[in-house]
Amino acid sequence: MDAVREARGALRGGRTSEALVHLWNALEPARLAGDRRALDTIGGLAAHIAATGEEADRREAERLLAAAREAAVEPGAFAGPEDVGVASVGGEPAHELDGFAVEDAGPGPERVEAPDEEEGQRSGVPSIWTILIILFVIITIARNFLEGR
Repeated sequence: MDAVREARGALRGGRTSEALVHLWNALEPARLAGDRRALDTIGGLAAHIAATGEEADRREAERLLAAAREAAVEPGAFAGPEDVGVASVGGEPAHELDGFAVEDAGPGPERVEAPDEEEGQRSGVPSIWTILIILFVIITIARNFLEGR
């Protein structure tokens, strides 16, 4: 699920190409684990990108959505870019992802979860090494000033 979280973060930042890379990376582990929830999330984010992204991103998101649908239908089968399709039994959708359509993607930022509290705090805090380097520079300047250089 880390790749899906990273995809959400990239999508929030307007980096749809990066989000697609993270979603493609999340697809195979979700398929192997049979994780329907992760596949639904991947499909929903792909549908959002297909509805709102640039032309190249839309095409790639549609391929990803088709691959997620295929993975949801047959969890044991490979669902690579060249082996995608939608299966249904008896005229009924085979899985919830069949309900996703580009037109139903809805608004973007409201559908994307907020970052974890820890992740948000970490991004604005400098590392200990940065603080130590700044302190070293300040101490060196102060020592040189006091010695009269």
